[in-house]
Amino acid sequence: MEKTEKQRRILKLNNEESNYVTREAIRDALYILMRKKDFSEIKITEIIERSGVSRSAFYRNFKAKEDILYDTLDELDRAVHEGMTQSLSGNWTGTFRALRRHKEKLNLIIKAGLAHHLLDRINKGLDNNSGSDFVTAMNNGLIYNVLIYWAKSGMQGTDEEAAQRIVDAYNQIIRDLAQYDA
Repeated sequence: MEKTEKQRRILKLNNEESNYVTREAIRDALYILMRKKDFSEIKITEIIERSGVSRSAFYRNFKAKEDILYDTLDELDRAVHEGMTQSLSGNWTGTFRALRRHKEKLNLIIKAGLAHHLLDRINKGLDNNSGSDFVTAMNNGLIYNVLIYWAKSGMQGTDEEAAQRIVDAYNQIIRDLAQYDA
């Protein structure tokens, strides 16, 4: 018997919801395990047992345990981009705010030694043949290093204070560079 359009829509929504719940259970299981041991020591079997999903459900959603953290990086990337504004200060404040909301996830990624993938996300879209991309790559490296340093140092101060420190540093760099151009 063929399903109606309404039945197909409901089934699709149920499948999407089920996939979301499964992915979240797997991610949460990995985070719990990462609080107890090094990422490199965690086996997929442990993640499966902890999450309560089947092995096939795991592999339907992720190819490897690293993919779980890449998924988390995608989430962090979306959160940061949602807070973007038209000002330098606003962009930095929004970035700090978004990453603070996901502090534990960011720290687990750093602890796992996979923070360099954050730089890959920041560098996404660079065309290595362009002079302006050279400047963008330099700035992206600055952004990455600031964010990792900020996270590793405990995310001290308010997001606005951290952003203002960055704006002040940019302004100082501009003043210093102006001396060389004179």
